[in-house]
Amino acid sequence: MSSVFDSLIPATEEARLQALHRYQILNASNEQLLDDIVALTARLLQVPSALISLVDEKEVVFKSNYGIGGDRVPRNQSMCSVAVLQDGITVYENLTEETSALVDPTVVRQLNMQFYAGHSLNTPEGHNIGTLCVLDYQPRPFTAPERALLGTMAGVVMRLLELRLVLARKQQTSFRFWDPVYKAIGDQLSRLNRFADEAPARTDAPYTLAPAINKEATAMAETIDQFIAATLKRV
Repeated sequence: MSSVFDSLIPATEEARLQALHRYQILNASNEQLLDDIVALTARLLQVPSALISLVDEKEVVFKSNYGIGGDRVPRNQSMCSVAVLQDGITVYENLTEETSALVDPTVVRQLNMQFYAGHSLNTPEGHNIGTLCVLDYQPRPFTAPERALLGTMAGVVMRLLELRLVLARKQQTSFRFWDPVYKAIGDQLSRLNRFADEAPARTDAPYTLAPAINKEATAMAETIDQFIAATLKRV
């Protein structure tokens, strides 16, 4: 791994990569539900870009990419490579003043990235396979409610990846199953999109999220958990 800084490789790297590859998503086509969740995250947090990043051995693959070009970058140039080194959220509110010494800043400079927040996608076994992250091209504060919401939406993404994996193990094609999932979480998606539509334009002041937003996102995660449990029970 000469192209990757040693400081970006966790002690559990081999097991982490095995966990990532089990999801069989690196080279899969994008799926509309994941795309919708990522776009919704960007709208709720009022950022121009959001994506699911998956940290592979030498590169970071972008899935469900909203508002940013490209589909992968070298691992040693991605802020997401830093974010997977710890559980939870990694935030850089002003990348012009503070950045990570662990990554080559080439991509940050090329994108004129000024703000980064990424929440790890943590598997049930405890491996961080990637992030749900949001980007901005100007510095900004990131409040406690915003951090909580990003964490909840990352949980939704991880549950959808788990559901996708369960379906693959049961040899069910996703197109037969995503429609019922859409219908089950449709009310929550609609309400969250309505929140995004009605949110006041962000100013320099911190954006105050209504508690109901995180409540709806949490309910969506719980609904997906029910689908996972129901699918596992099937013979």
